[in-house]
Amino acid sequence: MLEIKMQMQQKYDDDLKRITNMVESKLKEESANLSKKFEEERVARLKAEENYKSIQITSNEEIQKLKRDLEVVNRRHTPPPPSSSCTIL
Repeated sequence: MLEIKMQMQQKYDDDLKRITNMVESKLKEESANLSKKFEEERVARLKAEENYKSIQITSNEEIQKLKRDLEVVNRRHTPPPPSSSCTIL
């Protein structure tokens, strides 16, 4: 009877160790996958931020150019101020 009990305990211990190793292995694998995914997403976010900054700079430059062009057009089409002297006399 004692021998059977010891065998059952040994089988239980072996099964528990095997399952524990399996779970640890799966956790390590999943942790590695999540770390890899996190790094990929971090790189993608940095690229997106860099792209945004580039687009923002280009947009700001275009806005400044359009403002300058508008000022030039407004200066060309602004009538001269009225003269205080009469041109007929």
